[in-house]
Amino acid sequence: MPALIMPRTVSMDGSLVVPEGRPDKGWIDHAKPPGDDLVQFWVRDSWYVKDWALHPFFLVYDKKTNSWEQWEVWAGYVFGYYKRQHPVTRHYSDGREAEPVTFTHHQIGCVRNRSPITYIDERPSKCLAAEWTGADARRLIEVLQRPETYPDHHRYMIWPGPNSNGYARWVLDQAGLGIDFHPKMVGKDWHGPLGFGVGLTPSRTGMHVDVLTIGAAVGLKDGIELHVLGLTFGIDLWPPAIKTPLGRLGWHE
Repeated sequence: MPALIMPRTVSMDGSLVVPEGRPDKGWIDHAKPPGDDLVQFWVRDSWYVKDWALHPFFLVYDKKTNSWEQWEVWAGYVFGYYKRQHPVTRHYSDGREAEPVTFTHHQIGCVRNRSPITYIDERPSKCLAAEWTGADARRLIEVLQRPETYPDHHRYMIWPGPNSNGYARWVLDQAGLGIDFHPKMVGKDWHGPLGFGVGLTPSRTGMHVDVLTIGAAVGLKDGIELHVLGLTFGIDLWPPAIKTPLGRLGWHE
């Protein structure tokens, strides 16, 4: 997990008060960086169809540049090709003074890169789904840092795709890594305008067949899935659960 500096307030007597629990927004502590490359895969509620879909993003620590950055697909009013920069502050917990750095928001079609970020939101709707370090993280970083090679960086569709979940699956496929995507990650099974795909499941432990918006998948980690109009129905084998478009019903993963 990123090291976070808890937000602090000052009480009536002038003493510092540190709130209990994790902050909604914490400054990344640059005095305590990870010892190696790190990539975290986060998911949160979608802005467009909350409670019906999830949106993923990659949080990255690049050891080569000693910098945190965030990658995701982003559409709407910020879609385009541009680069914006403005000052932010880098924080330390070892007594060093905070220092200014230049924050960059780089939009490449629908792919958004923000770096170097100095804080992370950790609101209840967010969930850390997976993380990688070392060689696996480096492969992911190298894929993420070539956004122009994402075949659909020039277009975005909420349904059936290509969208943010399809981008996440493409990144993981390119790096040869996988996880069991949540059934609310609509668009994870989109396979191009012809709509035909046969290959490994997102977890890379089984096989899938999809034609247009109809398909099926079977995998050790994916369980048994039916894909209907971009929605997922199925059974998780372990931990046991039923997969529905509204989420998993059963034991938590």
